[in-house]
Amino acid sequence: MTAFDPVHPASRHGQDPDRLVEAMRQVGLRVTVPSEEEAEAERDQDAPTPELAALELLTRALGIQLPAAVVEGPLLTVRVPPAQG
Repeated sequence: MTAFDPVHPASRHGQDPDRLVEAMRQVGLRVTVPSEEEAEAERDQDAPTPELAALELLTRALGIQLPAAVVEGPLLTVRVPPAQG
C-alpha cells in the first residue's frame, strides 16, 4: 500500500503511495517538501512531533487506538513485511 518515514513524510513509496495523503495532512504531517521559508515558519509553530502525528494517523486512517499508557510510554516499533502473493 504505502510506506513513509514520519520524519520525512513527503517521501512515500509503495503500490499506492498517496493513499493516506489526506489523513496525513489532517494529523499535521507535511506531504510535500517545504520551501525554506515554510520550514522556518513551521519550526516556530507548535506542530505535533512526527511520531505523535503517525500515532494519530493510525487512529484516523486505520481505526487503531492505542491505550494512553502505550502512547505516553516508550515507543515500541515493529517492521511489517509486505504481504506475499
